[in-house]
Amino acid sequence: MAFDFHSDRTIYFKLQYNNTKDNIIPWIEKHKPISAGMKVLEIGCRDGGVLMPFMERGCIVTGFDLDRGPVESAQQIYAEDIKQGKASFFVKDVHDYIAENKDNQSAKFDIIVLKDVIEHVYGHEEMISNLKHILLPTGVIYFGFPPWQNPFGGHQQVLRSKLWSRLPYYHMLPNFIYYGIIKRWEKDSFGFIKATKETRITPEKFERLVQKHNFEILENHHYLIGTMYKYKFGLKPRRQFGIIKGIPYFRNFFTTAVDYVIRQKA
Repeated sequence: MAFDFHSDRTIYFKLQYNNTKDNIIPWIEKHKPISAGMKVLEIGCRDGGVLMPFMERGCIVTGFDLDRGPVESAQQIYAEDIKQGKASFFVKDVHDYIAENKDNQSAKFDIIVLKDVIEHVYGHEEMISNLKHILLPTGVIYFGFPPWQNPFGGHQQVLRSKLWSRLPYYHMLPNFIYYGIIKRWEKDSFGFIKATKETRITPEKFERLVQKHNFEILENHHYLIGTMYKYKFGLKPRRQFGIIKGIPYFRNFFTTAVDYVIRQKA
């Protein structure tokens, strides 16, 4: 069976809340002090666990996701805040949202968050290029994701099977073998798993696209043991060894998570 926190929304909400409060917000605040009234958007918001610490700081939060179930859960959790105009949640694709709001001045944000999302999004270059349309000139964007080549870069940990959810690196098998395994034993998860295999996001690809589309990197961390592992498994986070971090591509096989804070160049 998959790890409980991947199927229990209450547990995962708390994991996301704690990681954001302890890590993501401090990283952002090094470059963008957070104050009441700021507008924060999370792309791929799930149940809204990442946004709660921002709301506690007085921010107005918006979240959207492709999955209706978690969005409806977020709408219940934030019901009173939604009534007061402090929060909004809806089902939407990121490309559609940007296209619909690129000329809408009221749909620009101080902070945009994409936590464990980019690896599920097709069209990385289009998305990164167009995020500037919904970002205020002084705004920042946080990205957190696992390099595709890491032991569980295929997100197989979400699978129900005790074997297939704990077996590392097999997502790097040829497609016909990997997809055959998923279709045979985990058919319901095939679409989710297939996306991470096909998008294959890496730090090298991400940094190349950031530079190409006139963003600059303000904060960057590579982790041997990611910060979320503290809340999931009780493991102390550990930055990647400098000698390994300095070797592009090779480092990805041993890096469980990377974090970036970026902004548009002046």
